[in-house]
Amino acid sequence: MNEQVPDDDVARLYEILTGRCRTQAVSAAAQLGVADALAAGPLSCAELADQLNCDADRLERLLLYLVSLDICTRDEITDTFNVTRLGQKLSSEALGPLASYLGSPEQWDPWARLADSLRLGAKDAFSETHGRDLYSYLSENAPAAIRFDNAIESFTRHQAAALTETLDLSGVSRLVDLGGGRGTILSALLKRWQALSGILVDLPEVLARTAKQIPDEIADRMDLIAGDFHKSIPQGADAYLLSHVLHNWDDQHATELLTRCAQAAVSNGYVFVLENLLLPGHLSHNGRHFDIEMMVITGGRERSKRAMRQLFNRAGLKLERTLAVTQSSWLLVGRPKSETPD
Repeated sequence: MNEQVPDDDVARLYEILTGRCRTQAVSAAAQLGVADALAAGPLSCAELADQLNCDADRLERLLLYLVSLDICTRDEITDTFNVTRLGQKLSSEALGPLASYLGSPEQWDPWARLADSLRLGAKDAFSETHGRDLYSYLSENAPAAIRFDNAIESFTRHQAAALTETLDLSGVSRLVDLGGGRGTILSALLKRWQALSGILVDLPEVLARTAKQIPDEIADRMDLIAGDFHKSIPQGADAYLLSHVLHNWDDQHATELLTRCAQAAVSNGYVFVLENLLLPGHLSHNGRHFDIEMMVITGGRERSKRAMRQLFNRAGLKLERTLAVTQSSWLLVGRPKSETPD
């Protein structure tokens, strides 16, 4: 009898399709608080199940799967589980809130509508699923808004630390952060640059949650202004920051927002944009993942450097520099054309 040769393409496709299992398993571990529970040291499954109020048999099956993903380890002699260095990133102080949010119904369910959302005349998958856009949904659903805030916060802490090492604000006295949420990035920049003052602009319901998060040491240098930056923004600042904001919008709205920043800045001002970029070619990279994510959740998109340059140009800005901030984020530095020699 001829031995069957495995079909590599089938195996590869199967591996891709099981991504849903990996994502939800890791998200479930974050929601349950597995990494936090194991922070003090190894526990048996029974001890962990008791602490997390879980069914021991089901929890053990999840833990064994997490072992296969290098999230946890199992000591065969003591029959205890612990978290790996990778698994420690699932703590509530690291990326746990982001992992938890990615498996939540409000974020997960729209992916079932991806195919429908691609059809002519359809809305984005989030709107098709929940009957309204993401930000309207969050304004009406407090638990979801808290999950969203915590997820963005955990992601932004890493971005903020990297940005303070990249962005030189030595000549800037006033910075406006548009759509800055909890003010994580602006707070980090104010701590780094003692002569800097800042304005955080976001929707009223967002700033109502943000006010309690501002560190005392920089509170006197940060003003909170509630409003819709698509309608108006504070005038006359030295610099304007859009951190992972433009990817929420189509080209028309993104250009309008950049134009508003260019017109509001002082004569020698800056417009800073922190975004993922789509890299040349067809290799897999984080930008492609984020591009589909934005299409599903907001109807927005990620862009290439060329596309970003075109947005800047239409908004009356010259793209001066593009600096790598993290593995998947770049800082684009723009200046008003009228003030920047060609």
